[in-house]
Amino acid sequence: MRLVDLATHTSGLPSTARQYSKEKKARLEKEHADLGVRIAHYNRYTADSLLQDMHTFTLSTKPGAAYRYQNLDVLILQLVLERAYQKPYEQLITQFVQSRFGMKDTKRVLSAQEQARFATGYDETLRAQTHANYTGYWGGSTMCSTPADLLTYVRANLAEKEPAVKLAHQPAWGTSIGLGWMLDTDPDGQRRIFHNGHSIGFNTRCVMYPGQQAGFVVLVNEAISQTRVTEMEEYLKQELDRVATPAAKPGKAGKSVGRR
Repeated sequence: MRLVDLATHTSGLPSTARQYSKEKKARLEKEHADLGVRIAHYNRYTADSLLQDMHTFTLSTKPGAAYRYQNLDVLILQLVLERAYQKPYEQLITQFVQSRFGMKDTKRVLSAQEQARFATGYDETLRAQTHANYTGYWGGSTMCSTPADLLTYVRANLAEKEPAVKLAHQPAWGTSIGLGWMLDTDPDGQRRIFHNGHSIGFNTRCVMYPGQQAGFVVLVNEAISQTRVTEMEEYLKQELDRVATPAAKPGKAGKSVGRR
């Protein structure tokens, strides 16, 4: 198995690090009905827990053969980065985005003061949900940010000044998967780079259009479907195109005069 197999979600690994029997899973779900209790349980998961669980993994496919999105691949990449840089992932990633991109409001673990600023999410029944502030290893690559910081991130990705950023936008498995990014074209055939996100009470979408040097960040604090979030982004893109290139007006000599 290669690092690129992990980064493109083609590792063939199971969907979660720890496999439970149906009976134990049902018991845990009952015990962890309260989100706070569930978060506390997962915060006890460590790097050693992951290394121990890896001994039980069984591959469903040959690495690199099939795409299946899951968070375990990223959790293992987190472990690799920590070993390579000899630094906790939380420090490593936070320092990187702050120093390279100037994203001062982006980090994984929030303080009590920062937690108070976090938006309230709502589930399918419109019940307010506690933000899952993972402090343990299970939190993986989860990051907390602000709309302003995310737009800064979009600008950095469109600029592609960082070699790693440019590399991440290139096809790494087939033509539709980059390194941590999804690659396709919109209904109008324009190339786009995107990633969606979901957690309890929240849905997000971050997308860039390199050809138009345009990008969008859609943040929704309710359990709306990802399909609806994608439709919202595509509608905004259509509106941007319409405003940027309005219908041509006739000129004095009968010619069309366009304006941006």
